[in-house]
Amino acid sequence: MQAVGRTRGQVPAPVLFVLGGTSLYLGASLGVFLFDTVSPSGVAWLRTTGAALVLLAWRRPGRAAWRGRRLLRAGVFGTVAAGMNVVFYEGIARVPLGTAVAVEFLGPIAVAALGSRRPRDVVALAMVVAGVALIADVQLTANPVGLMFILLAAALWAGYIVLGKRVSDGGSGLDDLAVGLAVGAVVLSPLAAGTGAVWTSPWLLVLGVGVGVLSSVVPYALDQVVLARVGRARFALLLALLPATAAAVGLLVLAQVPTWPEAAGITLVVAAVVLTGRAQRADPVESGDPNGPARLCQAGPMTSEALLHMSTVAQWRAALQVGELRPDSLHTQGFVHLSTPQQVHLPANRLYQGRTDLVLVCLDPARLGGEVRWEPGVATDPGSMRFPHLYGPLPTSAAVAVVAYLPGADGVFRPPTQLPAVTPHSAEAAGSHPDTPARP
Repeated sequence: MQAVGRTRGQVPAPVLFVLGGTSLYLGASLGVFLFDTVSPSGVAWLRTTGAALVLLAWRRPGRAAWRGRRLLRAGVFGTVAAGMNVVFYEGIARVPLGTAVAVEFLGPIAVAALGSRRPRDVVALAMVVAGVALIADVQLTANPVGLMFILLAAALWAGYIVLGKRVSDGGSGLDDLAVGLAVGAVVLSPLAAGTGAVWTSPWLLVLGVGVGVLSSVVPYALDQVVLARVGRARFALLLALLPATAAAVGLLVLAQVPTWPEAAGITLVVAAVVLTGRAQRADPVESGDPNGPARLCQAGPMTSEALLHMSTVAQWRAALQVGELRPDSLHTQGFVHLSTPQQVHLPANRLYQGRTDLVLVCLDPARLGGEVRWEPGVATDPGSMRFPHLYGPLPTSAAVAVVAYLPGADGVFRPPTQLPAVTPHSAEAAGSHPDTPARP
């Protein structure tokens, strides 16, 4: 977990997208060998099933991932992702790839447009639209059935972004991705009827798993890392790097020199990503919600013995909807991690170095309800240090303030130097009338 946190903090989101795109297109090149013997829908099902098996073996999701709302959310997400691949594969079997890429991109463009709040967002969106149109060889006279498949793929891609953000905000994105793709593979299992030749050929079976790893496991896992850091609108714009990456791979691997329009399109896409990157640095606490990180919680006077809980903006907002926070640690370890102001930077740097979407929830111990035990941390913490652990769910009514917790310019978190003055409200207001988090 420590390594994952550092990767998130140190590798820029555009770089992760390029890595994911490279893996995606390498998987697509392997998939070509399957189309001669397997139907397009069958290839998509093999891709989903292979990815699900690899992710389940890697992540081994706990029992909590297979129950209740979390299972429903992951299952819908995985089914949408699997369905997106099925209809896209059926589409590219009927229309040119360039046309398919351009038309399918209407889905991310719609998400980006709905999330554009600033003039800079609108300019970046226009640059992306123009860039993708220049990169892709669009043929509007293509097969109408194929175009219908691609339009459906565009709608499902938009759904993938929205649902993927919700899965990521739940705090267990990779585990839920594994569960979701497993559910998607089961839901779409009738498509396995088109894969008969694969099961008699070990070579084709290995290819099917390879396509799943390269085209789903790697890019979807990296998507979860990026979605944990950025909002839906910026994520949708970053997707424009995929066709640009394809053109770059064609140049470097296949010696396919881009035409002048394609080169101009790549330049526009990269410029749009840089433009939105500057906007994100200007507003570092990006929640992914069109309303920004507002409406969290600020209620009641804070006692001098206040404890802190570190959370993402989205996780705390979700907790406010149900009145309590139940992080994964409550199911796996039996408690909720808390800290003092002098300790909180240690887990922050271990797990979230460089992230800009964190908040500190200031808690009144008298309102916690459950037992708080002071126990050792991890091996890298000072030996004599004890951390407070809450044995039970964290009630949102125990919050007396929520403040943004930002790293320094070097990406390193430090102990908060001050906590904001808080306007007194009733404890009940913490869940029903949340306010904007203050910045320390």
